[in-house]
This record gives sequence, C-alpha cells and structure tokens, in this order.
Amino acid sequence: MLCLLDRILVFAFVLECNSSVWSKFDWEKLTTIVMFNFYDIDLLKHAHDNGVVVAKMENIAKSDLANSTARAEWVATQVDDVVQKGLDGFNFDFEDPLDPDSPESHGYTALVKELREALLAALPAAQVSVDVAWSAAGIDGRFYDYTGLAANSDLLFVMAYDEMSQIWDEPCNARPNSNLTYAEEGIMTYQALGIENSKLVLGLPWYGYVYRCIEYFPDNETCLIEEIPFRGCPCSDAAGRQYEYRLLQDLLRERNLTELWDPSSHTPYFTFTDNGTVYQVRHDNPRSLLDKTTYARSEGLAGAGMWAANFLDYSDTPEGQMQRDAMWGVMP
Repeated sequence: MLCLLDRILVFAFVLECNSSVWSKFDWEKLTTIVMFNFYDIDLLKHAHDNGVVVAKMENIAKSDLANSTARAEWVATQVDDVVQKGLDGFNFDFEDPLDPDSPESHGYTALVKELREALLAALPAAQVSVDVAWSAAGIDGRFYDYTGLAANSDLLFVMAYDEMSQIWDEPCNARPNSNLTYAEEGIMTYQALGIENSKLVLGLPWYGYVYRCIEYFPDNETCLIEEIPFRGCPCSDAAGRQYEYRLLQDLLRERNLTELWDPSSHTPYFTFTDNGTVYQVRHDNPRSLLDKTTYARSEGLAGAGMWAANFLDYSDTPEGQMQRDAMWGVMP
C-alpha cells in the first residue's frame, strides 16, 4: 500500500458507478477513496494499481453505542468484511445527535478505538477515518468527544458543507453551502482542542442547493425560504434540494444564466425563474473550491476531499473533459 506520509491527501467519497465514470477520476491526485454503500472489485484493483487506499463505510445504531457487547460484535463483523474484501481501511460517518459527556458519546469514542485496534491487528497499515461536522461546536447536536475520536483514528474528515443545516438568526433565507470563513473558523475549533493539522482533511462539496424563494428581494438578492425545522432549529437548508455540480452547470448553460460571486463567503450563486417561481442556487465551483484548497495547503492540513467524486460530467465530450479538468485541477 502507498505510503502517504509525504503527500497532500485527496480523499474522495465514491457512490456506486461503473468504470466509465471512475476510470476518469484523477488517479494521480487521489490518495484515499471510500466506497459508499457498494463494493466493486474492479474499482478496488484499479485503485490499488494507482497506489490509492480503499476504505468501506458502515454505521452502527445509536442504541448500540453504549453496549460493549453490541460494539464488539459490530467491530468483528466490520473487520472481517474489510479483510475478506481486500480493503485497506474504514470510514465512520455517524452523524446522529449525542449529548455531551453521555454514555453514547463515550461509546462512540470507544467504538472507534476498538475498531482501529482490531483492524490494525489484522492489517498493520490500515487507515481509519472519521467524518465530523464543519465545526466542533456541537453542530446539529453532535456533541462528540472530538479529541478522543482524533486520538483513536488516522484522519478526521471535516465536512465543510451543509453549514446551513441550522439557521438560528433571521431572516430564514438561502445562504452559502460552504462559506470559506465558516470553514476556517470550523477548523480552528478542532485546532483549539489540540488536534493536529496532520489529522484534519478539509471536506468540500461537489454539489449545491436549489432553494425555492417564497419571497425574493432583487435589490439585495435575498431569497426567503420556507421554514423547515431541523433538530430544534426553526430554519434549515432542508428547504433546498441538493443537486450535483454537473446538473447545476447544465442548468446554467441551458438557461443561459450568469453565475454571480458572493465576496463575503467566497462562493458563487445564481437566481432564475421557472413558471413564475423564483429559485436561488447556492453552490461551489472551481474558483470557490480553489480558495478552500489554498487555505488547506497554507494551514498545513493533511489535505482535502470531496462529497462526492461522481458529481461531475464524466461523458466523453469536450465539455465533460473541461469540467473534470477544472474541478479535479483545484484539488491539492
């Protein structure tokens, strides 16, 4: 397996797809991929041929976290699956709310520790990563033991997106999915806990949100959205629908729309009307992503990654090639 110690990491989540898609990933940049809810032996072999770590992802029931017997059974199952399939690591994507200092929070840390110990016993070079919110400040009620999670894993994948899952201040309006300032401040919360930069991967979105405006103010381009609560907060990005980057680019091209720039968040956006209804799109593009990967490099983070590698145009067209070159090109 490739030694990654001296490389900037590029960590990609991959949804089920065939070789017509994954063969066009930038395998010279990739260092880790996580197969999300699927297994493809050909993809595994191709990744290994390119020196890329391949991990699986699985979640445990929240009700089992404080149960040591249930944890042990779950760990044994996961380790056996990793070994039997010839994988190289494991990714945790637990995102349920947990109370601070609760049995479940302690149980989650114990679970990561127990799996890593068991996996390293079977595969000494195994990689264990944990997905965490854009900030360690209890986002969405996730009051995890982040220091413990970092100590018992190789990497924390900091998901610097879905930053508007809870909008506490008024108005309830469409906002950036991945604000550069939020990303920087979020990383600082992990650093403040003593977590080393070498364990932090900046996770980036290759998708955006399309919001229906229940009222639109063209003077300041404010798009008021439906108030949909999430985990106790009255307003959230649940009012929007997620769309892959390639589909948003199709929308821009087909409607001949102009992409605008929000200097305060370092993100693009655009607005359009369909059948009399105004919509606002909040997303990322190569320019905004480059700002964030530049920050990751300058801050000395382990690297950057994306959700998800599939979300580009992988067709055999000049447009698809240009899109892939631009998006993969801004990764570190």
